[in-house]
Amino acid sequence: MGIRSAVTAACSNKRVITLAAIVSIVLLIFLVYGNVLTFWFTDTDEFSLIQTSRIETIGDFGTVISSPLLGDLRMGNFYRPVSSLSYSMDYAIWGLNPFGYHLTDMILHAAAVLAFFLIRLLAGGRQVIACLGAAIVAFNSLLVEVIPSSTRRQDVIALVFLLLSLLLFIKYLAATRHKKSLLYLSIASYAVAQGAKETVYILPFLLLFYQVVIADRSERSIGRKLPAAMKKTAPHFGVLGLFLIIRTIVIGTFPGGYCCRQYEVYGGRLPFYAGRIQL
Repeated sequence: MGIRSAVTAACSNKRVITLAAIVSIVLLIFLVYGNVLTFWFTDTDEFSLIQTSRIETIGDFGTVISSPLLGDLRMGNFYRPVSSLSYSMDYAIWGLNPFGYHLTDMILHAAAVLAFFLIRLLAGGRQVIACLGAAIVAFNSLLVEVIPSSTRRQDVIALVFLLLSLLLFIKYLAATRHKKSLLYLSIASYAVAQGAKETVYILPFLLLFYQVVIADRSERSIGRKLPAAMKKTAPHFGVLGLFLIIRTIVIGTFPGGYCCRQYEVYGGRLPFYAGRIQL
């Protein structure tokens, strides 16, 4: 009984420390970036994104999820319905109050950092190392241009659901119960991530790398481990292929991307944008 009590106490202490670390990370994020909540909209594209993502009828919802990003105002061929729906939700709750949009961005950033922290713990890292890694992600100087601008939340949404999918997949590999549920949730998270930004297409390849190089070290031959890893990752590749087909149908081209030069957007096309935006 003494050993069992000691193990229980140790596990309980570990949970308390992990919870304290999570709370501390979130508080520090809001402390460091809290001033952003006082900002006005910081990017001209924010009004275009809000305008083309507003949902006031059921028909508007169908239009948002079946149209390219920015609709008729677009300067490129992108299909990011999840990102568009995030602006729809913000507009429904906050209208044109920039505080709400910045609050959403900070919550998303905190979620991405926490997902990274949990993945580092699952990978066998010490809590101190996981906290340091999370701090580097949370306060990296590269994020200075991402957090204040809601137009760049697409990157953060994609990162949140990519990390969530990876986290669930790691748990799926190690689980003895509820394996199918964990796999399905990982696939669903990946599907959501694809609707945020194209950079997440790399995830199935990361899952392969994790299985072949990191997770299974009992077998040194990559060739022997690859077939089993491919089988476990096949659903993610399938979801990626299906999404690419839908994306190609919606935007009418493949692979898509920006379709005009900067001076055309901010020069000759500026009157067009100004005339179309009615908030």
